[in-house]
Amino acid sequence: MKANRISISFVGVFSKIQMMIPQLNSDFCQNIFEEPDSTLSALTPTGFVIKHREKVSPAIAITPQKVIVSAVDLDKLVRYVGKLQSELKKYEFAAYGLNQEIEWIDLDRSAKEWLFNQFIREDLKIENKPAVCGKLNLQYIINDKEQLFLDFEPRINVDNGIFGSINHHNQYPIFGFPNEKKLRELFMDSEKLVNSYLDALIH
Repeated sequence: MKANRISISFVGVFSKIQMMIPQLNSDFCQNIFEEPDSTLSALTPTGFVIKHREKVSPAIAITPQKVIVSAVDLDKLVRYVGKLQSELKKYEFAAYGLNQEIEWIDLDRSAKEWLFNQFIREDLKIENKPAVCGKLNLQYIINDKEQLFLDFEPRINVDNGIFGSINHHNQYPIFGFPNEKKLRELFMDSEKLVNSYLDALIH
């Protein structure tokens, strides 16, 4: 089995609903990902969005409830967040998320069979009755301020692959985006925590 990280994202949850969603300068939006010919920005019914024309990530979304910054790796995420800091005023965030998307491919059987065999108790398996698991949602309470949400499902168009969505929710208030040093520290600490759970669950 091979693991690949697809994306990494920082989510800042506003302490108050934003009645006026900030719209960023069009030149800034066009160049934030350093791919101006492939970058789109628009005000949508859900918020202001900057996205790649063809890829899911990188992307930025500003909604009344939160700001989401997504990238393919931590170095790029740090760069995008740094650029946003220069354009957006400092907002109070009531909480933040340190999120990842990961795929596991080359399983020894179909993803639905693998999920069932990996996570369903032996005494719930019926002999000679094939069964599968299409989706799995797990929630761990780390402490009174942190939770870990893990969602697993078969990878689209990959029979023996699994897609995992990982949300490390932190109910700590912060003022503005973390600086580069702090953002890297947060993700490094989060990755250690997440990996300790994934190692126990997946391997």
